[in-house]
Amino acid sequence: MKISNYKRILGYYPGLLSAAEKAAKKSKEKLAQVTAYVTAPVLFCYVSYVIENAEKEGIKKIFFLARDGYILKSIADVMLKSKKSDIETDYLYVSRYALRNAMYFKCDTVQDFESAGFFGHCAVQSAENTLKRAGIDESQRVRVYDKIGFDGDEKTIICAYNGGEGNVKEWMEKYGEDLNNIPYEETRKYLKKVTVRHEIYKALYS
Repeated sequence: MKISNYKRILGYYPGLLSAAEKAAKKSKEKLAQVTAYVTAPVLFCYVSYVIENAEKEGIKKIFFLARDGYILKSIADVMLKSKKSDIETDYLYVSRYALRNAMYFKCDTVQDFESAGFFGHCAVQSAENTLKRAGIDESQRVRVYDKIGFDGDEKTIICAYNGGEGNVKEWMEKYGEDLNNIPYEETRKYLKKVTVRHEIYKALYS
């Protein structure tokens, strides 16, 4: 990692650069330098964005979720104290599965479902198992499937993740139900790769 590149970017924001240089003087270790010139400015800017939006929306309390939100809350507390803001913060202990459960019901498309469940990235989880692990029962799964137009054929959802939901519908209308015949080689290879890995996963862990 070239710290000089990040210094150059911070040069557009003199206040950030000055703070980064001050922090960097405390230690010459590589990790400390990366923290000063890269990590800290990114987190500072993100928390600033959150606080500014809270102020615009009239929000008086910001919840930071465990565990990733711990450092962000610490930064926010310092910034809010400096601004003498009346916005409060709280650290909320939550389960990732509990959050995913709510996310699934916000899905409007197959792509939304993929992003919420990380099914396409893991390439081994079935859609049903992903929802089961989130604590969603059979009747709830049906509601989720109906909402995103998922008919239970996981080949469809795999192809939609790679090639786009609208494209898959078009391919099926034009070339038939067999998704192995779709015209795009990249999506065909992706379907084969995920399907093979899924079968291996089921053989090992079912």
